[in-house]
Amino acid sequence: ASHLYRDGYFPIIIGEKEHAEVKGITSYVDEFEVVEKKEEVDGAIKRIKEKGRNKVGIVSQTTQPVSKFSELVCLIIPFFSEIKVINTICSATMDRQEEALKLAKKVDVMIVVGDKGSRNTRKLYELCMDVNEKTYFVEDSSELDPRWFTSAEMIGITAGASTPDKII
Repeated sequence: ASHLYRDGYFPIIIGEKEHAEVKGITSYVDEFEVVEKKEEVDGAIKRIKEKGRNKVGIVSQTTQPVSKFSELVCLIIPFFSEIKVINTICSATMDRQEEALKLAKKVDVMIVVGDKGSRNTRKLYELCMDVNEKTYFVEDSSELDPRWFTSAEMIGITAGASTPDKII
């Protein structure tokens, strides 16, 4: 974001405004817009245009789903004459999210293991929940409910990147 800003691009960060990473990114630039959902795109575009800017650079919080990043970038593109998009999503995060989605589509019950305060793990849970309504988010085995598994033939398990192996 700082390199984009230095090169004359108005930075747009795709991510969660209150996330520590986004706060860190924005600390390196004097002006920016953070867009978390598609409903915020129009307002961000309006504010940027009001500043007379027509050249934007787009980056992402590293834990954002690629599909969300792509969707928001596509909504922004038509409004500016020059755009630089840098995919700053962590490849390990992308891989984990893609694999969790594939698994959640195949199984009867999906378990996401990790710290409930972890936005990375919460994102995994939300993605899985979108494709499998029998997705459950637990921090450890004490939170498992045997009723979840009644008549389940296949159960999927995924975990946040920072979840210790012994918990999984």
